[in-house]
Amino acid sequence: MIYLNKNTRDKIMKKFVLIITILSLVLIAVSCGPSVENSEGSAGVGMSWDDSLPDGVSRNAGGDWVDKSGAIVRSAHDDSSSSKAESKKRIIIWADPNDDSAKAAVKNFEKKRPDVEMKLENSSTTNIEAIQRAMSSGQAPDIMRLDHVYITSFGRDGNMLDLNKYGAKNIAPKFVDSCWNAVSHNGATYGIPGDANTIAFMYNIDMLNNAGKTVDDLKTYEGLKDTARAMKDAAPSKTPITFPFFDNANFGRGWDGAFNYLFWLWSEGGEVLSPDLKTAVFNQQPGVDSLNKLISFSTEKLTQNQYMEAGFYRGEVGMIQMGCWAIPSLISNSHGQSLGATTMPVLKKGIPGYSGLGLYAWGVTTNEAKTNKPRSEEKNQACFDFLEFFCTDDALQVSWARKNNFLPTTKGAVANSYFTSSPVWSVFAKQFQITKSRPGVKNWMMIEGLMSKAIDEAVSTKDTKKALDAAAARVNELLKNPL
Repeated sequence: MIYLNKNTRDKIMKKFVLIITILSLVLIAVSCGPSVENSEGSAGVGMSWDDSLPDGVSRNAGGDWVDKSGAIVRSAHDDSSSSKAESKKRIIIWADPNDDSAKAAVKNFEKKRPDVEMKLENSSTTNIEAIQRAMSSGQAPDIMRLDHVYITSFGRDGNMLDLNKYGAKNIAPKFVDSCWNAVSHNGATYGIPGDANTIAFMYNIDMLNNAGKTVDDLKTYEGLKDTARAMKDAAPSKTPITFPFFDNANFGRGWDGAFNYLFWLWSEGGEVLSPDLKTAVFNQQPGVDSLNKLISFSTEKLTQNQYMEAGFYRGEVGMIQMGCWAIPSLISNSHGQSLGATTMPVLKKGIPGYSGLGLYAWGVTTNEAKTNKPRSEEKNQACFDFLEFFCTDDALQVSWARKNNFLPTTKGAVANSYFTSSPVWSVFAKQFQITKSRPGVKNWMMIEGLMSKAIDEAVSTKDTKKALDAAAARVNELLKNPL
């Protein structure tokens, strides 16, 4: 047995008490410290997601700032007023994975704005129900690309920001008027135009010549009708013109038939909905007259009860309404046909021959990405600044449009020689200036379906007014009680 004198025992006891006290304080701090669930749902000790900290940043037990992986982004001993986690504004974008122009814009914008970190998430979904679920569940991004109909309808519902507050009005003159109008409503601008397309009139040059007609005969409804009759007389085995309306094999062809009908509705002076977007008006007289003009082609057997796009490229059809995405097929040498394009016919004196605008635009969601919390005004401004940087870049607009056979939406890009010097592209660039857009309302796809069904019923019953009235009544129900 070892004996210690009194002084030695007192020193050892004091050290022992000090060690016990320190250990007790550490255990109390750890046991009482806050915790947060990690991505798998288990609690992580010492990981407090404090709302006063930057997004995605917490303090660990030592007081360091850490990201969700646990990596230290600012030491507890760092007294500097800024850090990467504090200063970077992280912006999440849903984009087409093949959109090289968006990738280039992100890279260049980050160089220009070191305070912003952009993250591209590959998402080219056009499923509106899926996008609505993402918004309601807090899973939407900061920026997304959508058909202009849904950019505007989401904006009217409060799910997209009005970008005028951040400077949109200042860049409006850079864009083709019809494109800017498509993303605006009641003084608000809910998106920035991205890429566009439109439809023009294509024809078989040999069939036109054999009928004794010229392209000038296709400029009016009367001339178009006479040309179709002459083509039938010159080549009885061929089809003068094809439309996506009269298709027994594919009833109504959904949006395609309705979309093509809209050109004729607008060219007759009609509209789909009232200016306040609350009432269907396509069943008024311009809607009836325009549909009767279309039906007359079927009545005179100048078209078939099937859509014959492929037959047009084989030389079996004389004329077709077709979009700029089909220009490669039009100018191809593989089909052995001589084909041309012109603008849409004038149906009524004093009203242009309208076509429809196909437009994808970029919008900024109301809430912070992946949350249901409003985004800061500073970050809202950064989102708009990126869209201005991206969408007003004429070179990027031209590059993306050429790659996909689309039309750019800035006036400078449309004036590019690629679109103005080509005999075919110049026609589409000209028609692009004479377009109208579909209304930005919920359930647009259902409305298109009802219009398409009305067209089919009018063809079979020959009672155009009754068919359109029935469709308008159903549309009004949808507008009052959107699903």
